[in-house]
Amino acid sequence: MEYNVVIDTTIFSEAMQTDLLFEKGYNTTPIEVLVSHSLLNERLNPVIFAKAEDVSRLEQLELNIPIKTSIDGLLNDETPFIYVNAFCPFVLESDYEFLISRFDETKEPVTMNLPIVIEDEDDLLFAFGVFDGATLEGTGDTVVERIAQALNDDVDVEAYELDDEQYPLLTDYVQLTEFFDLLKLQINEYHIMNGVRIKDMHHTYIDATVQIGEGVTIEPNVSLKGITSIGARSHIGSSSEIIDSDILEDVVILNSYIAEAKVGHRTKIGPYAQLRPKAQLGNDVKVGNFVEIKKAELHDGSKVSHLSYIGDAEIGERTNVGCGAITVNYDGENKFKTIVGKDAFIGCNSNLVAPVTIGDDSFIAAGSTITDEVPNESLAIARSRQTTKQGYYKNKK
Repeated sequence: MEYNVVIDTTIFSEAMQTDLLFEKGYNTTPIEVLVSHSLLNERLNPVIFAKAEDVSRLEQLELNIPIKTSIDGLLNDETPFIYVNAFCPFVLESDYEFLISRFDETKEPVTMNLPIVIEDEDDLLFAFGVFDGATLEGTGDTVVERIAQALNDDVDVEAYELDDEQYPLLTDYVQLTEFFDLLKLQINEYHIMNGVRIKDMHHTYIDATVQIGEGVTIEPNVSLKGITSIGARSHIGSSSEIIDSDILEDVVILNSYIAEAKVGHRTKIGPYAQLRPKAQLGNDVKVGNFVEIKKAELHDGSKVSHLSYIGDAEIGERTNVGCGAITVNYDGENKFKTIVGKDAFIGCNSNLVAPVTIGDDSFIAAGSTITDEVPNESLAIARSRQTTKQGYYKNKK
């Protein structure tokens, strides 16, 4: 049986408490936590119930689930639904499973009395529960009002009390920060129990949406955000930040920033490298210190080891890009692409002025500024000829 999940953000009107919903703690908001946990179960179909004035902020979170502002048509009467107060972000996947199992067995409403951010305790009957879809047949304007009507009609409810220390009350920003500390530890403990080595779980920040393979090592002060996956046996060095990226197995990343990138097997990155959106690194690639990659594809075995910028480019297999070499991709108005073939060698301090193509097995002499196509198996030299004046300083004395 499938269940709808109603994540209710409409309960309280006080501005501070509304802001708490959208407050970014350790990389995530309470709403994002609730959505991510509900999406882990294929039987659950989440939807957010919101005030009209909050829709724009919710859309900025890019949750990819429906947002409704009216109870009419929110749910159908045939499918049972799980109600979640959005100020109760400690709800975990296991909590959903527990309530579903009880409802499947008894076909009666069941709730957990989880502590939440509160404005008036008398206004709140519960924070988390499973109900029959017909519960919403009342006349109130909110989900809570209609559930309250059903309860007042002597509907039997099975209620479970939970430990206040495990599920703390959130009433201000200080307690929200404390919540994110506890959430951080819960997430880290989950990964540790699944074979991830987190060296300092108090100073490692992982979103609930991140997937990490077995045998991964994570050094202190690492931040993993958004829809990110880390392949098995990879090593993430201290102070690295990875956002919405796909990292395959046996990768080493040292003190680097990676956003919206893809990294192949056994690739080494850093220290102090930056992969910007649409960077794609193949297998066995090396991106070294102070290298920036943007909207570029580095094929298997290629190397950019030091102090380079590679933007709007394609670098062929086993090609070596020397220290200080850059792709000159921008003329002030438009971006242009650089293509370098396989097994090429780009000498130190070379400028590849796009649009330009460097052929396979070609050699670019150090210090060259390349503006024309270089055919396969060619040597290109584009620099001033050296002039040496012997005894120049001796004659000036």
